[in-house]
Amino acid sequence: MKASATYEPEALSRAFMTEQDNIIRSTDMPERFQLRQIPVKETEEGELDEEAEWIYKQAFNNPTCSKQVNKDIHQLLVILAGYLYILTY
Repeated sequence: MKASATYEPEALSRAFMTEQDNIIRSTDMPERFQLRQIPVKETEEGELDEEAEWIYKQAFNNPTCSKQVNKDIHQLLVILAGYLYILTY
């Protein structure tokens, strides 16, 4: 017998026993990612390179700057993307 047949919907909601709660529990992704209005997704191939290049151009629109800075920005974005994806509250 399902809990939804035995308990009031409000009691199920307070106990996190609704069908939506079960879906969230069974999905292998942090709850905060599932409940966001703008979904969190993995980066596509080359997306971090494009983002690093854009940041480089915006911050250092000077052709005499080293391309090493661009590589450092890219590495930072890789670290942040991984950190934000596994960060738990």
